[in-house]
Amino acid sequence: MNIRMIGYGRLAKALASQWVKTHRVMVSSPSQIHACLENGIETRNCNLKDLEDADVIILAVKPAKLTEVMIELSAVIPKDTLIISLAAGVTLAHLKNICPTHLPIIRAMPNINAQVQASATLLLKDNPLSQKHMQIVETLFLSLGSIDWALNDDALDIGTILAGSGPAYVFYLMEALQQSAMHLGMSEDLAKKLIVQTFLGSAKLAHEKDICFQDFIAQVASPQGTTAAALEVMKSQEIPKSLDKAIQAAWQRILSLRA
Repeated sequence: MNIRMIGYGRLAKALASQWVKTHRVMVSSPSQIHACLENGIETRNCNLKDLEDADVIILAVKPAKLTEVMIELSAVIPKDTLIISLAAGVTLAHLKNICPTHLPIIRAMPNINAQVQASATLLLKDNPLSQKHMQIVETLFLSLGSIDWALNDDALDIGTILAGSGPAYVFYLMEALQQSAMHLGMSEDLAKKLIVQTFLGSAKLAHEKDICFQDFIAQVASPQGTTAAALEVMKSQEIPKSLDKAIQAAWQRILSLRA
């Protein structure tokens, strides 16, 4: 498959690092020429080059640049080429307004875990895709991890906050736990090893056992025990409220990108 990527930021790099193993990947990002060449990814110094060879065009530019880029591309994108936008907060309605009417277009929000084929990708379409285009979507994103389809833009944007941004929250918590362990005298390397394995194991358990998170907590936290003592402090510091405020702040940022 020929994949044409417009933009090559951190997320695009994560996707391309997997896709290039089995597909031809062409990127418009002159500032990244050397990095691309080292990974077997082809570069183009102009967004308009080789669009006719593309089976799919991935829009990986910042939301503020998307309209400008689509105006540039619109006149030369071949009919029936699938367009996939990774832009956070840019609705399907807006994408349809700036794209030629003959082009099928969807939104996608993977995450950087695509580098290890463990992304949680949320997708959105408003019209049925042809069998050919559905096969392209599934081939691309199932190779990166799991996929789910959102019902509307709000659902996809909430997914952006949870899954697209989610790895950063997890790493933030990991780092905080590591620092606490080091304050007690544990080495940095051992703390990291234990924390990473604990997150891996907990995620695997939650994935394989169909019970709620509170039930998992109850399996660990014995009355008057060490876990209960730690959880009491977290509750007293209103950690859930802080997390809710963080998610609300991210949501407000999403809404501002729609303006």
